[in-house]
Amino acid sequence: PDIVPTVCMNHYDPWELNGKALEAGNQWYFFSHAKHSRVTPNGYWSSVCADETVSSGGCSVGVKKTLVFSTGEPSEGTETNWIMHEYHLLDARKGISSSTSSTNSSSKKLHHPNTESNNWVICRVFDSTTGGSQAASCHEEDMELSCLDEVFLIPRR
Repeated sequence: PDIVPTVCMNHYDPWELNGKALEAGNQWYFFSHAKHSRVTPNGYWSSVCADETVSSGGCSVGVKKTLVFSTGEPSEGTETNWIMHEYHLLDARKGISSSTSSTNSSSKKLHHPNTESNNWVICRVFDSTTGGSQAASCHEEDMELSCLDEVFLIPRR
């Protein structure tokens, strides 16, 4: 089985993630399709602040989006204490010139091992009233990842 499972986030409300996502204390981790609907059976996820740059070794490697879960219909929902941090990798190919992109495919694979990576996000979901609230901030400037964060995106303790 996958260590970090894939979950269709529109199939479950956040309180239904037990047994479906990787649990670490009061936090749940899972992969999901980047363009998947954020509407669930009883509510929806909405962005609450500007996307943040995630960096490693002084280089921007990804983006973190912070979302809050609301119950009800999108036009008249009630905000809850459920928070989701959604991380995705930046497209490493953007800086490649057209002459470089015409190189052989093995060279491309060496520099761009997974061209499908931007189709996926890793999500961390938690109830801000039961822990993890230190990570709920929308204002973590130039977030730097540790080696373990880069592998698992688990917050430092």
